[in-house]
Amino acid sequence: MKICSSCGKEINDNAVLCINCGTEVNQNGEDSTDFSKTEKYIRLLFVGLILSAVGFMVSFVKEILMWFFPYASLAPETYAVINLIIGYVFNAVKIAGIAMSFVGYFGIKKSNTKK
Repeated sequence: MKICSSCGKEINDNAVLCINCGTEVNQNGEDSTDFSKTEKYIRLLFVGLILSAVGFMVSFVKEILMWFFPYASLAPETYAVINLIIGYVFNAVKIAGIAMSFVGYFGIKKSNTKK
């Protein structure tokens, strides 16, 4: 008997679909999706890390640029609005990246403990 990689139930060796969850099973007994759940979580982890790194780098570069090259020709209100918008957008990018990284990390951890 094979084990369904999606639901973990036993299925017939000749089965094409799992009778419990409906996942398509190939001849090796693995589900026929292109990527396993672990690979998807790994990709999610790396995308999250990249987003976080981009968010932190842009925030850091913004601070350096505003320190060395202040917007002298802009009104203080305009400067403040630009600074707030850039800050909020890239803080959201950092938070999304960190959240994706956590989901990816704990998904990998969860899928590795099932084996």
